[in-house]
Parts: sequence; C-alpha cells; structure tokens
Amino acid sequence: MRTPNAWIAVLFVVPFTLLVGAWSVVSAASFHMPKQVGWADGDAAARFEHHFDDAFPLRQVGQNLWAAARYELLGEGRDGLVVGRDGWFYTEQEFRPYPDEDANLRQHLQWIVAVHRYLADRGVDLAVTLLPAKARVYDEYRGEHAPSPTHAELYERARWQLRSAGVLVPDMLGAMQRCKTEAQVFLKTDTHWTPDGAGCVATALARDRRAQLAVADADPTEFESFRKETVEHRGDLMNYLPLAPVFESLLPDAERVPRIETVAKASGSADALFGGSDTVPVALVGTSYSADPLWHFTGALQQALRRDVVNFAEDGHGPFKPMARFLAGDALHTVQPRLVVWEIPERYLVQPDDSTEMPPLRTTQAQRHTEIRV
Repeated sequence: MRTPNAWIAVLFVVPFTLLVGAWSVVSAASFHMPKQVGWADGDAAARFEHHFDDAFPLRQVGQNLWAAARYELLGEGRDGLVVGRDGWFYTEQEFRPYPDEDANLRQHLQWIVAVHRYLADRGVDLAVTLLPAKARVYDEYRGEHAPSPTHAELYERARWQLRSAGVLVPDMLGAMQRCKTEAQVFLKTDTHWTPDGAGCVATALARDRRAQLAVADADPTEFESFRKETVEHRGDLMNYLPLAPVFESLLPDAERVPRIETVAKASGSADALFGGSDTVPVALVGTSYSADPLWHFTGALQQALRRDVVNFAEDGHGPFKPMARFLAGDALHTVQPRLVVWEIPERYLVQPDDSTEMPPLRTTQAQRHTEIRV
C-alpha cells in the first residue's frame, strides 16, 4: 500500500524547503566579484546570477527530489512510464486508451492488407511479424496496472482480422510466451526485446510453412553467429525517472546485453552465397526493434531462414512510414526480394499517426478490396 499524499508534505516538502534555504545562502556567500568588475557595473548582476545557477542548480535538484519521492513512495515515474513489480518498467503506450482508436486500428489494418496485395501482385510474399506488447508477454510483473480494454484484446483481434484477409501473421505471442520460460525476451527497463527475444521471433517465422515456401526457390546459405562482447545498456524507460545525479543510486542497474555478429559461412564462390544473382531473398522493414543492430534481429532472421536479409527498418518512425518509403523507392526492383518481413509492434495499430505516409496502393484487381470491420 502506497504512502498517502499527506505524508509527502511531511517527508519531502518540509525538508526540501529547509535544504533549499540553507543551500541558497551558502551558494550566494561563495560568490567572489572579479577585480575588473565593480558592483556598480551592469555586468555584476549577470555574473552573480550565472554563479548562483552553477553553484545551486535548484531546478535539477528539485526534479531529482520530486522524482525520488514519487518513485520511492508512490512507485511512479513521469507520465509515459508504468512502474511494475520487481524492477520491471513498461511504456504507458501499452496501457492507455487513445482517441479514435477503433478508427486508427481499422485504417492501419486496411493498409497492411493493401500492402499484402500490392506485393502479391508483384510476386512477393509478405510476412507480418506482429510483436506482442511487453505488458502482454510479462503480465505477471504489471502489478495493479491493467491495460485499457482495447489493448487487452488487441493482439488476437488484429491477428484474426489480418489472417482472415489472407495475410501471413505467425503467432508470435505464443512463441514468446514459450521462449520466456528459458530466456528473457524483453529488457526489464527498456521498451525493446532482447537478442533472445529477436531470435525467438525469427525462429517462429522460419518454422511457418508459408514463409518457408516464400523463399524455397532461393538457395539456402548457412550463417553463424558470434558473441563479440557484452555491453551495459541503459534502458530507454529510465529516461522517465530523472533521478540523476542526486539520487542516481536509486535507478535500476544497467542491463547487460550481448553484442552479436552474424556472418555467412565460408563457401566456394560468391554466387553460392546469394543464389547466383544480385537479388536478396528477404527484405526486412520495421521499427527500432529491427533497425538497432544490438537486438540482432537481422542476424537472427538470416540464421533461422538460411537466407540473406537486407534491412530497410528505421529508428523513430514507427512501422508504417518505413514501409511507405520502401514501397515508394526502387527497392522492389533492385533487391527483388521473394519475402518481405514487416515487423510491427502491436501498440502502433491504435495510435494516431498523422505523419504516416500511407498512399493508396492499387492492385491489378479492384474487386479484391476488402473492408476491415473493427
């Protein structure tokens, strides 16, 4: 049970006020006027103010103290962070309702189906890697926090709609729930998955029969992975806890993430590596889950599919803008992939996205348009 707000005034506000007063006096007393500047000069006030700001960073200290009080007494961070149990953090985007979320979901599902048909008309298969929310996979650490009704049923609802329209959407929720019994598939203090989570998803995709058929006519290539080093990673969700530098010790420890490199095994000829042509069998499009090499999704796909993968994912633009850019460019002509893997975290399906470039995609048969009902 959390401490009532009344206790915060006693435990935080009063000591903070006394500390501020004492520190301000000490900071002011430590100022020494330069010999070349007199008190009558207009520059004196500016110099004193600059010294006071440097010696007494009130705003920084106040932020740290208030953040420490909220975190320790109430188990909260800044808006955008959901603090779970046992050091697990979640993004609020996996919990909160959005205005017009049904309309957003309908629009995004329709566009995914349109992309599927656009690629199919050009002889390219699409596999949607719909990533389940971290709060869904690790729901046991959410504590008292529950997602909105839309989020609660979003994964199965979206996957059923897309599969009903003929889109290949393997069950990544089931795969990650199975994998998490053997390895951690999401970072505790970050929105992203671990390399083990990425490998789990890549393996699940490679086991799908339709995905296997999509690359069946491309010569397989054996890949091997090497762990180069282990790095300490500061989770992006810790940005919502402004505790440093005063209370930095309250922050969770940085998580250790292996940095993995994947390369094709030695072969007798370069043609053997890429099926005897300049084409690449698999194109990957998606978000930072795919774009950041630390998560090793490209390498995991190469090893699981036994095919080369070219990565068109982008960091910081969601899943839809990178796909729009991929289709608008000449990648389909130059790369000529047999399979496009589109990584989409489920939370993006209900978020408003005014910047999303979703041009109308024409198929060769107008009658193939299907209305997605949500």
